[in-house]
Amino acid sequence: MANFYFPVMAVFAAQLVTASVALAADDLSHGADLFTEKCAVCHQADGAGAPGLAPPLAGALGGYVKTEAGQKYLSNLLVVGMNGPIESLGKKYNGVMPPWGALSDKDVEAVLRYVLVKFNGVTSGAQSLIPTADTIAKARGSGATPPQVREMRGKAREGQ
Repeated sequence: MANFYFPVMAVFAAQLVTASVALAADDLSHGADLFTEKCAVCHQADGAGAPGLAPPLAGALGGYVKTEAGQKYLSNLLVVGMNGPIESLGKKYNGVMPPWGALSDKDVEAVLRYVLVKFNGVTSGAQSLIPTADTIAKARGSGATPPQVREMRGKAREGQ
């Protein structure tokens, strides 16, 4: 009897893994589409940013997922926006990151996941730290302002 169940369970496990991989690819694909539509105009298609306009996303955000303060900052950044002077990868910027509050919480999660995986090397082991739609919903309801988001960034950077 046990010999009968082993092949069935192996097939089931293989289908589950295949579905998980396809779901992850779909998540990145949706995030990539949103990034291209909403973000690339300032941050460029490769996430390198535009000197004097928009800071780089590539190689600049991965450390934020490692702390609660960083996750809070990332969540608020997209739904609230940010303004004022910052430094990123040794260069200074003083501009405005517009809020993308019109995006759903799931869409914001998809964009964050894409940027963190594609441009910041956040691997599968750390992807559970990427802000979720629930975390983003809390940020949306927090009442934070763009200057407060910049303060969150400073606190999150101290924790890295």
